[in-house]
Amino acid sequence: MMNVTENIANGDYDTKLAWPAKINKPLLARNANSAQALEYANALALYEVDMAGYHIARNAYNADVKRLQDQFRADLEAEYGMIGHPKADKLWAKAWDMGHSAGLGDVANYYDDLYELVA
Repeated sequence: MMNVTENIANGDYDTKLAWPAKINKPLLARNANSAQALEYANALALYEVDMAGYHIARNAYNADVKRLQDQFRADLEAEYGMIGHPKADKLWAKAWDMGHSAGLGDVANYYDDLYELVA
């Protein structure tokens, strides 16, 4: 069984989904004639459909990131015997706050350091 550090190195907590590409809203030309306005209306309708798909893809990406972060936390708690511990939430919150901006490796390191205070 691999530990959390090995899982981080293997990318087990990294989403495999790509961040959806940005969609640009069409622009209506200044002083547009009726044909250009109709073309703009059609482009705007396609944009709205594309945006709905973008939101679905973005929500799927965010849900996968959340699922993997939850798995990371569960794996840390299992590895350190913190499942059901009354201070598990505080330990996780502190380690996450201190390290998440630098990556999961730092979160794991802070978790390890702070674990000694509640063990």
